[in-house]
Amino acid sequence: RSSPPRLEPKNSISLGSMTPLPRRREETMLASPACSSRHRDSDPASGCSESAEGLTARRHERTTLTGLLRMLGEAVRALHAFSCTEALAAIGELPTRLQATPTAQSSQPVVTSRAAELYAESCEAHKQHRAIGLEYYSTALWHLQESVKLGVLAQRVLEWDRLLPQTWCIVGNCFSLQREHEQAIRCFRRAVQISPSFAYAYTLMAHEYTATEKYDKAIQMYERAIAVDCRHYNAWFGLGDVYYRQEEYQNARYHFQKAVEINRGNAVLRTHLGMAWQSLQDPERALELFASAEGSQ
Repeated sequence: RSSPPRLEPKNSISLGSMTPLPRRREETMLASPACSSRHRDSDPASGCSESAEGLTARRHERTTLTGLLRMLGEAVRALHAFSCTEALAAIGELPTRLQATPTAQSSQPVVTSRAAELYAESCEAHKQHRAIGLEYYSTALWHLQESVKLGVLAQRVLEWDRLLPQTWCIVGNCFSLQREHEQAIRCFRRAVQISPSFAYAYTLMAHEYTATEKYDKAIQMYERAIAVDCRHYNAWFGLGDVYYRQEEYQNARYHFQKAVEINRGNAVLRTHLGMAWQSLQDPERALELFASAEGSQ
């Protein structure tokens, strides 16, 4: 397919698995008046003074729930802005033991395929979070042509829960990789029957219609995805791709431009927008976009 990796940000991240860190003994000591920051500043010889590095390390160890929520919020904001590097940096600030939780792991499949593998492994240990984000992991396997891994994943999710839209997206991706487009479409249709507001399933179904050159149905599904989520850049790109295939370059340019406005750092989107400008006989703008795509993250 000519489409970019079909990964997108989560609309929400569950915080159910996060619990405040237990109060440590040294925190109780630091809370006493004798060792307060005011006393430390006024009495360096009191035995409570420590280096800046030590303070930073200890503050990191006794991170509060408020601090954890702030760091996780920064990661979510970066994901919604499609700033992958910033998102990884924000997740990396979390304490090590919390980086392995489903809440943090479910944020990373959007960023790297390796993070997606780590999250898939964590699903075995966290049953209540098994479905979160696995549809994106299955898409990563689709792009990597990992048919065996994708088949195993499809079997597992069918055993876990058949009443989740993510399950049928994964199974549909498995059929799609085997070029069984009609079976894939049935699976994606089942996903939207279970959850009509699941925009990603509409987009995946539209991809299958595009692959079989059923462009009218593809346009309909892409438009439904946008109606559910107007920032769903994959659907904007898909519409642009359909119009480009039909040589409707003005419409293609418009929809590629909308996708780029949402996800400015995506090199594939910029390249296709440049192709549309090139087809509209504007090589200067095309070259600018090609150059910016080369420098994109």
